[in-house]
Amino acid sequence: GECPKCHAKEQYGDNCEVCGAAYAPTELIEPFSAVSGAKPELRNSDHYFFKLSADTCQQFLREWTRSGTLQPEAANKMQEWLGAEGENKLTDWDISRDAPYFGFEIPDAPGKFFYVWLDAPVGYLASLKNYFDKQGLDFEVQRGEVLVVVGPSGCGKSTLLRHLVGLERPAAGRVLLDGHDLHHGDEAALAALRRRFGVMFQAGALWSSMTLGQNLMLPMRLFTALPAAECARRARFKLALVGLQGGFELMPAQLSGGMRKRAALARALALDPELLFLDEPGSGLDPPNAARLDELVLHLRHYLGTTVVMVTHEITSVFAVADRALYLDEHAKTMTALGTPDELLRHGPLAVRQFLQRGAAPAPAGPDRHPRGSA
Repeated sequence: GECPKCHAKEQYGDNCEVCGAAYAPTELIEPFSAVSGAKPELRNSDHYFFKLSADTCQQFLREWTRSGTLQPEAANKMQEWLGAEGENKLTDWDISRDAPYFGFEIPDAPGKFFYVWLDAPVGYLASLKNYFDKQGLDFEVQRGEVLVVVGPSGCGKSTLLRHLVGLERPAAGRVLLDGHDLHHGDEAALAALRRRFGVMFQAGALWSSMTLGQNLMLPMRLFTALPAAECARRARFKLALVGLQGGFELMPAQLSGGMRKRAALARALALDPELLFLDEPGSGLDPPNAARLDELVLHLRHYLGTTVVMVTHEITSVFAVADRALYLDEHAKTMTALGTPDELLRHGPLAVRQFLQRGAAPAPAGPDRHPRGSA
């Protein structure tokens, strides 16, 4: 319909793409369905809410965010959302939708369904549990190798990575690092175990309010007793290692896509991890920048002996950096092949060969691509 603020035509029911205004669907002028052309009807309906505005909820969130559980920067961001003491910025969240709808029906409320952004996590977890109950993922990462996890969209690559780094607990089975269970033990031991690896997130996950130097020094300040000058020296070295000399004072907003990826990689290396997890490092990069990032991964493995587990959908990267590739099948919902890229291309299952043939190419010249150590 027509935006009630700037009067642009054919705008969404709750926000305008022209002026950026947000409004209630009832404020939209001359609304209509983009699918059927029908005009909406205004009806009375009972709805269910999470009472985020309740004093008990506000007080709990304020106390928890100030308890020391969060990093100071994250706690400060939460306080922006909550507002000053006595200020109530959170509003109640409507978690129900009327039939016809999809997803989970609200118990004892016929014709009422949970809003999709509430039921989606429930569905994800239920599917994940069913997935691991029926299928097993059993593999080892060899010390000093680059293992690449590949497969079509929706096959579970990112889900597997979240389990490997400890962000999600397996419904069944274990994730072991040198024989130590990543999900069972006292918190101090688990924290020490997790500090042995670094993670480069797909979107970078850099703190936008901090310089690159501050982003890299943050884990050093939190988990080491290094003096500030040494933290700064190491941060500059890590930035130089990924080709960002002189980037210490830059803000994330000043970076190009390729520079942001390299900065995120430098931050993942801040604590000198022996194991590095990379989530779609080449995503969104043009071919030259993606190739430079592949070369950087090989240099890290070759010169530092870093073990790398990388999730990617870039076939050229698979052949450029992988010692072995693990293929997750979208239909079987489990691993169906594990081997060198060349082996899988020649002798893997049909679906794997077809997947890899999309971008098979000779690996670029670079450091030795063979593992430095043994399992």
